[in-house]
Amino acid sequence: MVAASDLGQVLRSEQSSDSHRAALDRNYPNTISLKPIPPYSTSSPPQPSEKQGSSRSRIPSLPPIEDASLAELPFRHQGTVGAPKIAAYNASYERLEFLGDAYIEIVATRLVYSRFWHLPAGRLSQVREMLVKNETLAQYSVAYGFDKQAQIPPTTALGSKVWIKTMGDVFEAYVAAVVLSDPTHGFMTVEEWLTELWAPKLLQMNIPVQPHTNAMAKQDLSKKVLGNGTKLQYNEERPPDRINKEGKVRYYIGAYITGWGWENKYLGSGTGLSKSEAGIDAALEALSNPLVEEIAAVKRDFDAKAKAERERQGVEEMKASVDGKQVQ
Repeated sequence: MVAASDLGQVLRSEQSSDSHRAALDRNYPNTISLKPIPPYSTSSPPQPSEKQGSSRSRIPSLPPIEDASLAELPFRHQGTVGAPKIAAYNASYERLEFLGDAYIEIVATRLVYSRFWHLPAGRLSQVREMLVKNETLAQYSVAYGFDKQAQIPPTTALGSKVWIKTMGDVFEAYVAAVVLSDPTHGFMTVEEWLTELWAPKLLQMNIPVQPHTNAMAKQDLSKKVLGNGTKLQYNEERPPDRINKEGKVRYYIGAYITGWGWENKYLGSGTGLSKSEAGIDAALEALSNPLVEEIAAVKRDFDAKAKAERERQGVEEMKASVDGKQVQ
């Protein structure tokens, strides 16, 4: 059983930010281009309502429910409706929760499938479960204040398994309402929102970076910028951190270049559970640094001139050899 205060504490440690999404994109880039889910077709056009927002600046902004007829449904438990059972289904979040559960499942599946190509299916299922389980969704409900808006039976004990399940259902229903209220862009809005919301949790799992994306980063960087008299250095930028309860150490490495007119010039930073992994991560970030392209241009110009000079000298040596034979 998880207390409500514990949920809030866990959530505060997992709040998202732009840096989390950037780190997710850098460490686990989207390697597979998945087509958008086709627009959802409704029999009547959505009616706009006032935009909803979130006062919690460290988590992604809450996407609005544009259809006023759906705005309250995600927060209404069937047990509070006081209507015949069939009517209660449509007057509560029951049906929305059913649809939202499927949307969340497919978004999580697309996310882990496209970014963690190197993980087996069983491990992908474990990662996905961490994203979609009731405990996680309940944390997000608390973060956005859904627990304050939810109309649930008074017998539901705060922090109980039933309460956690209910908060998860509310979140799923909200997701469905966002999609249904914007048939054209609703799914894409939800997918972008959930990706940003889940980024901190994915990073905390310390999933090994994709080998084919990162393993050759140092070699690629060297090939791009190194030449005669130049050198790349990978230096520790700060003391390593010990990851609590896991017995692991996180290292922080920076990539620097000397040569082509630059002296110990910073190119990028990286982190990892070994110095080697952190160095690869630093090289990967450096490869996206515009300065590296500038350095590479200087190198290409130098190489082109050196090649032209070698060819000129080769022609002169050949000419001298021919002239010498003619004199003999």
